[in-house]
Amino acid sequence: MNMKERKEKKEYTDEELEEFRDKLNDEVPLRVIRKLAELNFDMDTVELEHTWKCAICGDEHFQIAANEAVPENIGSCDYCGWDECLNFNDWGERECPECTADYYHSYLENDTGVMCRGCLEGFSYHPEGTIVVYDPRLDATFKGIYVGKILQDFGEFDRDFLGLNEFDEDVQGMVAEIVGGSEYVSTDAWRGYNSINPKGDYAKELHSDQILSMSEDARNLKKFDDSLREVLEVVGIPYARVFTTTSNIFSTGYDVYILASMENKVNGVVEELKKAYRDPAAFRLTAVTGKDPEDCDENDKLLSVIASVMGM
Repeated sequence: MNMKERKEKKEYTDEELEEFRDKLNDEVPLRVIRKLAELNFDMDTVELEHTWKCAICGDEHFQIAANEAVPENIGSCDYCGWDECLNFNDWGERECPECTADYYHSYLENDTGVMCRGCLEGFSYHPEGTIVVYDPRLDATFKGIYVGKILQDFGEFDRDFLGLNEFDEDVQGMVAEIVGGSEYVSTDAWRGYNSINPKGDYAKELHSDQILSMSEDARNLKKFDDSLREVLEVVGIPYARVFTTTSNIFSTGYDVYILASMENKVNGVVEELKKAYRDPAAFRLTAVTGKDPEDCDENDKLLSVIASVMGM
């Protein structure tokens, strides 16, 4: 079969596809060019435009030029089913920006505007943090997980939560400052933790702590959390609880934020609750030894003292 016959049947060798790629855009992966050929686009006339890059993984996405004649029966988007999708990711899959647009919020300084479907689906496997907001003014809850200052909005697919855009501007601002202020702190070559350093006028840190899994300290922190939330809800203050990951699977960050404009309504509350439920010495003993205080011997206590002196 000669080249003319192959063109009529829209069949091309890899060498021919590489020639087409060089003419179109030498940055386009060959698999994208191959997909266009499979969909029966005229490889002599087709034009590709670079449209967007995923904000998380950086994968490039390309779109067929608007003036291109689209073959019949080319199917639909591999993700949402839209039959007019003319966008391709760099794996050669049909993927339109609308597939993910409603599910996330970006707080990147240089936002690329879009997250690819693969990264959206992978969020639940490796989030840097989970944020849960309750607004007693609306009696509504927001939940999201975030990676790299990109926040996935559970309210778009889980009826138990409201989407962030349904909350007042002050709550949206608080969430934006929290997620936008997230960063990874490396403590050595393989260990570290995710931290939050919000900057702005909405978010005010009320308490910062650590959940030491399956410990007496964690149970006491749960009592602290229950009591604090009850106070905030009675007073009518929207609050955000943020749970951040660390390299230690038994340790999770726990931070509570409220609207800065309402800080004066809860003056002294946290300190009183800490007296009842948070014991710094017991926390340090458990953090250093992995044991509850009643299970520690004199050597464990000495180790905790040494750790305290060393600033650990």
